[in-house]
Amino acid sequence: MAWRASPPSASQPRSVPMLVLVQALRAAAALFIVFLHAQFDATHFAAPGAFEAMRPVPWEVGVDIFFVISGFIIVHATRGQFGESGAARAFFARRMIRIVPLYWLATALFLLAALVLPGALNSSPPSVWQIAASFLFFPYVNDVGAAQPVFTLGWTLNYEMAFYLVFAAAMAAAWPRRQTVLAVAGFFGALTLLGLLVPLPMPLSFWASPIVLEFVIGMGIALLRETGARPGIVLRTVLAAVAIRMLHDDLTQDGVERALALGVPAAMLVMAAVLGPEPRLPGWLSRSLVLLGDASYALYLFHPFALRTARIMLSSTAISPLAYIVIATVASVVLAIAVHLLFERPVMQFFRRRLAQRTQ
Repeated sequence: MAWRASPPSASQPRSVPMLVLVQALRAAAALFIVFLHAQFDATHFAAPGAFEAMRPVPWEVGVDIFFVISGFIIVHATRGQFGESGAARAFFARRMIRIVPLYWLATALFLLAALVLPGALNSSPPSVWQIAASFLFFPYVNDVGAAQPVFTLGWTLNYEMAFYLVFAAAMAAAWPRRQTVLAVAGFFGALTLLGLLVPLPMPLSFWASPIVLEFVIGMGIALLRETGARPGIVLRTVLAAVAIRMLHDDLTQDGVERALALGVPAAMLVMAAVLGPEPRLPGWLSRSLVLLGDASYALYLFHPFALRTARIMLSSTAISPLAYIVIATVASVVLAIAVHLLFERPVMQFFRRRLAQRTQ
């Protein structure tokens, strides 16, 4: 249970090793969001008031886990790239390749579905400005008073893109790595504090949400890992168990309350996953976790299409709400893996090759 530390190797290769437990956490985080939304649709397969949503944990914590992992991965994956010419530009280009194509595809498909089936929209048709802002990751308040883009799941990506922009700007200053991380942390910390002290207009009020501090925590975890800190398996298991126990649903999950109620346990789970040695897993299990982790972004973005399709196809049946949740979840995973293998991965490989050719 002792906290062991070993000096990081100076000869670490430039390529970043795959962390299987991080992939597992990414998959779990996406599945949490699927469970959350599947239970909304499951009410259509029960008599009014007969179905009670299952919430052993607040499923919304999947987003918080994603944000902490994002902060961790950005620092972990850019090791050795600070101070190099064009590093900031290359970093931002890689993040655009990772985020933009799949989100634009999901948004375009949603708009197409809304055009064919106007009832798919829960609000009035979006304006040209709202569509443009959605594609450009620019936050705005929609007609129902929510700071969400046309494809509502994109609200999380509006935070992600802001984080990437600030991180790239800090990298462009050519500071050493730790100073860069401190600058990004200081920026978001100051912005969050300002938002708590004075009312801010959109989009500043959106970016000043305390939830952005989860990226900062993730960056700190990456730096901690590189010190060689390696708690034993018992301590990491206790850390994960305490995090799960801390997750509860009796706080208003917004602002500071959300950062404390969900962000802190999410950070503890990430720490438990990344601060130890990689587990020795059977090859098939390791490959499966990596595939699910790789497909987690597709699962997050495309599960609403699977859920709605399953709901329409099963609407005339007498299945139970639980059966719908199982079927819809499996359909979401199958769709996500297909989208990842047939679209996301080939598109990323194409643009990464183009980027490599331009930087040679």
